[in-house]
Amino acid sequence: MGTTEQAGLVLEAEERDLLLQELDDYVALLPEERRAAYRPLWEQVAAGHVDGGTLDALGDVLALSLVSGRARRRYSAEGERVLTALFRQTPQGKALDTQLARVNRALGALRGRALEAVRVGMRAPGHFTLHVRADGVTITLTFRPHGVDVESITAG
Repeated sequence: MGTTEQAGLVLEAEERDLLLQELDDYVALLPEERRAAYRPLWEQVAAGHVDGGTLDALGDVLALSLVSGRARRRYSAEGERVLTALFRQTPQGKALDTQLARVNRALGALRGRALEAVRVGMRAPGHFTLHVRADGVTITLTFRPHGVDVESITAG
């Protein structure tokens, strides 16, 4: 698995090959005038080291591949796993990991409590809430296309 090294990412051969395919396909969809902006990222991936200055662009490419389901369709579950592990090392992936850690800490407040109610609601397409109540503690989580977050925790 790629390793983070001083604000950059060192890639193994399999990771490099998958990323080059994704970049080629991603850039081919862009208008001609925007393609050159991805050349430095492509060159870094080809060399096996992505520096900190291009990690955001790499995160954008990986997010599109993963969210659209393309990674799994094209590379199977194993390829999707590899690309997900790389995504988690980008600024966007690290932000999502932070969100998930916050949500899991909040859910820890329910440990050992008797479940009273669970309800999912929709605020808008792609924006959902999950209300979980256990022994007087209610946790409300929000789910949006970009991630999940703790909306509130109430006791009583």
